[in-house]
Parts: sequence; structure tokens; C-alpha cells
Amino acid sequence: MSSHLINHAKTIGHQAKWHLQKSQQATISGLISHGIFLFLKDGAIVFITSDPYRGPLTINLEPGASLPKEGNPGDSVLIHPGQIVFPDQILQFDHTTQLWKPAPFTIHANGLEAILKRAQRLVSLIPQSREDGIFGDILPIILNPVSSWEEKQLLLQKGLNLEDGDGQKKRLEDVLLPWLGRGRGLTPAGDDFLCGFLLAHSHLFNAPPLDRRELAAQAKNRTTALSSSLIECAAQGTADERLVSTLYYLAYGEGSPEQHKEELLSYGSSSGIDTLAGMLTALFMPTFS
Repeated sequence: MSSHLINHAKTIGHQAKWHLQKSQQATISGLISHGIFLFLKDGAIVFITSDPYRGPLTINLEPGASLPKEGNPGDSVLIHPGQIVFPDQILQFDHTTQLWKPAPFTIHANGLEAILKRAQRLVSLIPQSREDGIFGDILPIILNPVSSWEEKQLLLQKGLNLEDGDGQKKRLEDVLLPWLGRGRGLTPAGDDFLCGFLLAHSHLFNAPPLDRRELAAQAKNRTTALSSSLIECAAQGTADERLVSTLYYLAYGEGSPEQHKEELLSYGSSSGIDTLAGMLTALFMPTFS
């Protein structure tokens, strides 16, 4: 043990700490230039990174600290109280490590006009790099500056298939389930959309009936482990701070649209945009507004 380099975590997400406290071992599930993904026995994914962005499942290293260099996908690492033991490094998290959890807030329906204006300003700054998919199909419906509320909601109702063949409204769970696992990659576009939807829904005052736990449970068998972990967090009202910050901006106007554009674009190649589409759909779908 004495030959190990010892690094201290600067910040640990509240969900990461909770899952690690129940674990004794993890598997390295992925390596990228700025981080390591750990798969825990309970199915959760914890992300260790040199990036500054905080999240519920993220452990941020101290500035200048190096990531473990030994270990490959599939290798096991040991977890002790306050420690993750890699072949070449011990990562410690203790009482000096900042615990990150976003502050609660509520979004009210009487602020939708202001939310729409902020969303239009934010999206106007984002280059439309995709011609189809969620970003191409749903955002223009919501953000069209000349369509009325009634037109927006009729188009959303049709686009989301909110009614069955008899004209009866479907359960919201049944509307959203088909998006699970839809797309490619570690976090398919449909999952990003669902994360945004669930995150916004969890902060809505008098939100439409939706069992977010049911969707999170279904995700465990229908998509990637990483997406499933993120969906479970979103269902509980928490996510990467860039996404929470964007939702708070939409609700209350804090920060600049330029700042939030950069944060969204830094959240994966298209994940930030798909998540934004999910947020706005939850805010403007007919069953709420």
C-alpha cells in the first residue's frame, strides 16, 4: 500500500458517495482522456474525472492531480471506506472532500412565457448541426416565434403521440417508454431526451402524473448502464451541474445564454441539446401548460 500514489478527491457527488458506501469492489468499464468509469455491483456507474464539472455520480480530482494510469476495462478495483484502490493509486475521499448536491427549486406554470423567451434566445446561439432526430423535430415546434400556444401544443400532442386511437390520453409513462435506448452510443439520444424530461418534471409545481421511478426501473433492462444511472438521477431531480444550471436559467434567468450555450455544447457531442429538448418538452407539453 505504501507504494501507491495517494490522491484526494476535491468533490464527490451525493449519489456517488451513497453507492460507494455500499460497495467493496468495482469494475473499470471505460477509459477516456479525462476520466474513468467504474461499474459497481448495484449497477451504478461512477465517473472519476479531472474535469471541473460536478455531478451526482462524479468524483472530481484536485486541480493538477493525475488520473490512475494502470488498469484496463474489465479490471477490478477495491473500495474501502473513503478509498478507491487502483493498481498505481489510492483515491481518497473524506470529510475534507466537498459533497455536491444541487439545491432544490420549483418551476411554476405562470413563468412559461419568460421561459419560452429565454429558451428561444439560448437555442438561437446553438448551431443546428443535425437535421433530424429529437433536436430537429421537437425544438422548432416549441420555439417557433410565430406559432400560438394552441398550435405548439397541438403539434406536440401529435409529435409525442399523446393520445390512443380512441382519442384518450395515454399514461405519460407509456408515451415516454419508447424513447428508452433509442439511438447509439453510451448515452443514446432518446435517453438524453428522457433525462431532460425527468429532470424538468421533477422540479415542476403541480406536474402531470408520472411515475418517474417506473421509467428509471425500466431503464435498467432497456439501455446502457451509464444511461440507466443518469436516468435514475434525473428521476430524483439531480443531474450534471451544467444541465441543472441550464434548467435554472430557463426558470429564473440566472446567468447568460452564452454561458449556458457553452455548457450545453460541452456536455457531449449532442447530449446537451437532446437533454434541452427533453426539458422544454416537459415544460410545454399540453398536460402541464
